[in-house]
Amino acid sequence: MKFVRMAVITVVVGVLAGLSAVNLSDPRDNSATVQAEQRFGLLNQMVTADPPGTLDSTWYCAATRVREGDAGKHEVFISNGSGKEVAVQISAVPLSPKAAAEPAKQLKLPAHSVIVEDVATLSKKTSAAVVVDVRSGEVTVSHRLSNRTGASQVPCTSRPSGSWDFPFVNTEKDATARLFLFNPYPVAVSVDVTLSTADYVRVPAELSGESVPAGGVKVINLNERAPRRDRLSVSVRTRSGLLIAEVVQTFSQANLEFNLKSGEGGDGKVDKEEIGKQPVKRQGVALVSGSPEPTRQAAFVDGFSQGGVIEQYVVLNPSKGNADVQPIWITQFGQPRGDIEPLAKVIPPGRAETIRIDNDQRLPAEGFHHGLVVSDTGVASARVLVSVAKRGDTKTSGQQVRPAPATGVSISPALPLAADRWWSGGLRLTGQDEGWLLVDNPSPTESTSIKLLVHGGGKVTEAKGFEDLTVKPSDQLAVNLRQLKLPNLAMVELRSSAPVQVEQRLVDATAGDYSSGPAVPDAATVISLSDSGDAAG
Repeated sequence: MKFVRMAVITVVVGVLAGLSAVNLSDPRDNSATVQAEQRFGLLNQMVTADPPGTLDSTWYCAATRVREGDAGKHEVFISNGSGKEVAVQISAVPLSPKAAAEPAKQLKLPAHSVIVEDVATLSKKTSAAVVVDVRSGEVTVSHRLSNRTGASQVPCTSRPSGSWDFPFVNTEKDATARLFLFNPYPVAVSVDVTLSTADYVRVPAELSGESVPAGGVKVINLNERAPRRDRLSVSVRTRSGLLIAEVVQTFSQANLEFNLKSGEGGDGKVDKEEIGKQPVKRQGVALVSGSPEPTRQAAFVDGFSQGGVIEQYVVLNPSKGNADVQPIWITQFGQPRGDIEPLAKVIPPGRAETIRIDNDQRLPAEGFHHGLVVSDTGVASARVLVSVAKRGDTKTSGQQVRPAPATGVSISPALPLAADRWWSGGLRLTGQDEGWLLVDNPSPTESTSIKLLVHGGGKVTEAKGFEDLTVKPSDQLAVNLRQLKLPNLAMVELRSSAPVQVEQRLVDATAGDYSSGPAVPDAATVISLSDSGDAAG
């Protein structure tokens, strides 16, 4: 068993005797739904899973393949952490308005099990968004895109919103970025899309009052709206109604050739000399989840240093006044925040600030690190991880904290909530795939006990080797999922004696890519990060 407190260390694998601080019996009662309703405002801030006792829940997977000619794959994972069989309905929503929707697929999902569906079997003639209706709580839904460029997997969205912010997308010559707007309702939704660069903040005329058809998907090619930008921030606001928004970001040599042929100033031909002057060192796919609501405090649990990685925090201020963002802390796992000087930024209205993490001399050259962003007004924050070279492990450390692939990309939102129950679903680790759970205890004064349960193959088991596992105040933990010996398709549940924050990192060795971002908290247990007693609070 491997986990991290300040470093990756090894503990003796044994039979888990149990944590007295964490009750293995169902921690919720009949008031769970009432508790969730009381937290309704918090539930709009990020993806959450409905608690026990919920009769119905719906998940929306908006993004799909970038181009029809793409030979890639779009898969949906449905993970059942409850102790009962669950009725599931999966509906495909074709991107093409000319394609008729095929009948929804009805399934029975056994207790403590995970199923995966290829979207191509749900919509045979065109790419499609997906809606998953579940007759239960304690279920999560995630989706995965893979192609010759890479692979990415993130949770789908559990609640539509009238507001979505994407602090970072890239539209340079080797990049493509597509914004997917999915309206699952029977009435068209009108939206305004604001684009922010280092030079301007504007709503292009063609994106002012843009109509997203009833029950349909609108795809916006961001390369055409703001060509060749190393940082483009996107804000979506509905004039009325709600929708779901996701971005698909890719980097590759093929993108470079495509954009030079067909993009700005392209003449349909590839100038090999021009391409030769622009070597592409980055490659990968990122499914990018937006932030549905600006918040004053949010954190990044994952982050790694080990060479060959470009890491950035991008903080977007979508408000009409200045945002005093202070502090921005980046600390090594296990390092007290008081030992490092925080950053401070004043961000003008509609603008974004980019902070390079990988060249911060205050962080060690190897190891996990954690970030915290605090502002006097609501902001949206994203972490950008791009690998451009081999890992290059040192002979002395043996800490393989960053993914093995020489290339890869992950763009993910910060976590504004803490909770004492989290789900990491749709786990399929084969071959040399990697998986991690990253945990932060935001309390500056109280320790928390952690327990992991593995769901899969119709049963739930206690994770072996975790005895009296405690995360100290303001400390972090990294769990190597390969050490849990998961079933072929699995879901991991984390329970804690006090609210924590959890991210998951999945590495697809075959695709040579990775995705890192928030795990999914139980809606009945969430609190805001600012209420968790964080030192910055």
